[in-house]
Amino acid sequence: MRNDSGKPMATGLALFLVLFMGVDARADINASTLDGVAHYSLWSGSATFAGEAAGFGGQPEPTAMAELADRGYATVVSLRFADEDGADIEAERAAAERAGLKFLNLPFHPEKSPAGTIEKIVSIIGDSRNQPVFVHCKTATRASMVWMTGRVTIDGLDAQAAI
Repeated sequence: MRNDSGKPMATGLALFLVLFMGVDARADINASTLDGVAHYSLWSGSATFAGEAAGFGGQPEPTAMAELADRGYATVVSLRFADEDGADIEAERAAAERAGLKFLNLPFHPEKSPAGTIEKIVSIIGDSRNQPVFVHCKTATRASMVWMTGRVTIDGLDAQAAI
């Protein structure tokens, strides 16, 4: 289902819940720490569209890639656009690959991305060949929105249960 702008309604729902209703998008997520990653959170313990474990957070520092690999991640998914303030996609790709991680840049912003972008990202995260996945944007807001969208659209949870 799409809204008047042609964007998927699940995207708007997730953004509404997180930004306007004050819903804590990490309510059932283990907020944790990982040096070099702001707002790092880990989901683990029950199967979801993203497998048995997934992480998300803000922009990782290049030095955090080795720690992500040590924690068992296979893939880093960046939701950042190359022209975003502070983004250096190629340096991030190089750091991830040096650590033995697959790196995917899938730029997403709810106001800039064409219809279908978030569904494509959720599908890639859900692909077992990419799991476990660490998903990030600059501050973890878009990464949280992608997570919630997958929980609603793929796992079939209502919005409250998805958070």
